[in-house]
Amino acid sequence: EFFVILQGKVGVYLNEDASPVAVLEEGKSFGEVAIISQVTRTASVKCFAGGILGCFHKDPYLVRLRESQNAEAMRVSSVLQGSRPFDTWKLNYVKSLARQTRTLQVKAGTIVMKPEDAGQFFIMVVSGTFRMYSRVKKVIRRRIPLNKDEVVMQEEKMYSTSRVRTVGAGAYFGHAAILGMESGRDESFGALTDGEVLMIRADEFRHHVKGPALQYFRDAVTAQQEELKKQEER
Repeated sequence: EFFVILQGKVGVYLNEDASPVAVLEEGKSFGEVAIISQVTRTASVKCFAGGILGCFHKDPYLVRLRESQNAEAMRVSSVLQGSRPFDTWKLNYVKSLARQTRTLQVKAGTIVMKPEDAGQFFIMVVSGTFRMYSRVKKVIRRRIPLNKDEVVMQEEKMYSTSRVRTVGAGAYFGHAAILGMESGRDESFGALTDGEVLMIRADEFRHHVKGPALQYFRDAVTAQQEELKKQEER
C-alpha cells in the first residue's frame, strides 16, 4: 500500500527513537517507492497529530501507474514525431525513446541548462518561448614589467555574452555538446515564458539517434555554427 496525505502532516523516521529525517504535509505521498521497486520499506512514518490519509492498494495502483506511463509515453512520442528527424521513425522505436524521456514544466526566468551542464542532456521545446545564450571566452595577454630588464606576461580571461536566438516549440538544444561539436562557446538555455521541455539523457540520445537521424543533427550543428560566425563578423 501507499498513502497520500489529505490532511495533517507526518514525520519520516529511519530510527523511531530519533528525530524525523523529513516532514511531509498535505498533498505529499509515501510508500510508492517500495511498491514500484518491490523492496522492503526502510523508514517508518508517524502522524504528528490527527490527520486523514488516502490509501492505495498495490495491484490497482500498479495497473493505473502502467496506464499513466503508457499514456505519457504516447504523448511524448506524438511530440517527437512532430519534428525532424523523429518524424521518420517507427512508432515502437519512438516510444522506446519516449519512455526514457523526462518532461519538465518550467516557469519564466528558469535556466534550464547552464554551461557546466553541457553534454548531459538533449532538450526539445514542447511549448513556451526560450532563449539560447552564448558566452564567448577571450584571453587577453598583457605585458607586465617587473623592472627595466624583466617582463612577465599576465593572462586574463574575459567573457562576452550575446543572445544567440529566441526559439519556440520544436527547437533543440544540447546536441552539439553530446556530439562533441562544441563551438568553443559556453552556452546556456533559459525560459522567457512558462513552458514545457523534453529532456533526454546523453547516453539515451546516443543509443537511439543513429544513421540518418545522427547526420541530421550533425548538419544542424554545422549550420548553426556557420550562422554564429556570420553574426560575429557583422
